Amino acid sequence: MLGNAPWLGDLLASSSHAATSLEAMSDFLGTDTALKAREKYLFIAAISAVKGRPDATNEWMARALAAGLSVDAARHAAGLMLLSRGLEVSKLLFSAIQAAGHAPLTNEIITDEHPTRDEINEYFVSVFGQLPDRVTLLGDHVPGALVFYHVLRKSGLEAGALEPRIAELMVVAVNAGEYQRDYIAIHAAGALKKGADERQLVEACVCAIPFTGIAAWFPAAEAILGVRAKS
Repeated sequence: MLGNAPWLGDLLASSSHAATSLEAMSDFLGTDTALKAREKYLFIAAISAVKGRPDATNEWMARALAAGLSVDAARHAAGLMLLSRGLEVSKLLFSAIQAAGHAPLTNEIITDEHPTRDEINEYFVSVFGQLPDRVTLLGDHVPGALVFYHVLRKSGLEAGALEPRIAELMVVAVNAGEYQRDYIAIHAAGALKKGADERQLVEACVCAIPFTGIAAWFPAAEAILGVRAKS
């Protein structure tokens, strides 16, 4: 089912409609469809972390790992959320991995990547087809923040233990949970470039519905249809 809280049992006992609808959603989440169950569980863990719900984050991360998500992929996802939603969200996901019984990494990291402004600009042109004004504005005034954006985006979405297609779809799901149509569209387009299809986009967004309401679907549908129209 979709959780273990006592109030959920009360809801199901008091409403046959709630029981029917949540059972259908639970079946979808727990079954390999266009997306694997482990991927959907990971997306929900990320949504829970964004909402600041550590218990739910722990529960869904544990489900993802038990369903076959690799620890390295889970850590990659937690690192990606540093870019998408900041330190506290990333911390919740790393804590959830540890809560599932996996020790934190202790190897010393050597910082050896120092991209030039030209390299950064070239990367964003390759992603967006042109250099967005928001990128230029950030780099002109706070170059260190642009390096933060570039390095984390490139490492989080382009390569690593988490398949790039799934990384983009996770960010799609998180933005659906926050009703962020424009961000959904950006990462939906990125997911398609990396091999996702429209059904996977829809499934990623549907992961948000039980936890943020059907309101998540409205901007998600608009974003997906907008990307379809441009393709």
